[in-house]
Amino acid sequence: MLTPAAEQGIVQHIATTRRASSKVRLDVYAEAYRLRLQEALSTDFEALHGLLGDTQFEQLCLKYIEAHPSQHFSLRYFGQHMSHFLHVSPSYSTQPVLAELAAFEWALIDAFDAPDSELVNLEDIASLPAEHWSTMCLEL
Repeated sequence: MLTPAAEQGIVQHIATTRRASSKVRLDVYAEAYRLRLQEALSTDFEALHGLLGDTQFEQLCLKYIEAHPSQHFSLRYFGQHMSHFLHVSPSYSTQPVLAELAAFEWALIDAFDAPDSELVNLEDIASLPAEHWSTMCLEL
């Protein structure tokens, strides 16, 4: 959707209407798709967006979208390469805080989506030997 080569293969399958040619209709869809990808990155990297500001973050998004086109049907995974991209990209690699912040924000996303851990129930607690209770430390 976002590359001229792909556009050539797609445009022939889009109907032209009285209001717009197939090329114009494809361009509208491609721009909406690009904006949706930017919105996903903005949601996933709120702190990075805040640090860079709107203009610089938009420029980052466009570069990232070009370097890492979406490969998954879900936008959940789209930003997974952001930290590495910031680390190796000449435009951003001189500011390591950007890659570190992106890695932190992505870790929060991974933690939020991680599978639930096994719950401890009453039987588990009751099975602990009584002599361990005085030195036991429970961690959440």
